Amino acid sequence: MKLKAIINDKTFDIVLGNTFSEEFNETLDSATILISSVEKQVFKPFDLVKILSYEDLDPMKVVDKWFYLDDYIESRLNLNDNLYKYKINLMSQTKIMEKIKLPNVSFTQPLNI
Repeated sequence: MKLKAIINDKTFDIVLGNTFSEEFNETLDSATILISSVEKQVFKPFDLVKILSYEDLDPMKVVDKWFYLDDYIESRLNLNDNLYKYKINLMSQTKIMEKIKLPNVSFTQPLNI
């Protein structure tokens, strides 16, 4: 299986050995990906990230998952070629709703239902 990440309309190959956590309770989905040997990139918190996974034998069988960028660690690999490695932590799309502030509103249900 090959993995690719699309961040800010740029496609990156993902290094094997990534962690994807799908939760079916109150904990939200998360992931950690590694992108290596790329030029310096500018990522911002809450950038939308699309993860594509597909098989070599059947490129039509593509599975995609959407995340938001949480944070990342940048490491310089090669001083001569200016190559970098990024360890990127991703969070569920639901997590972004925690950042939206709503006025104090309460929802009630009538008792006669």
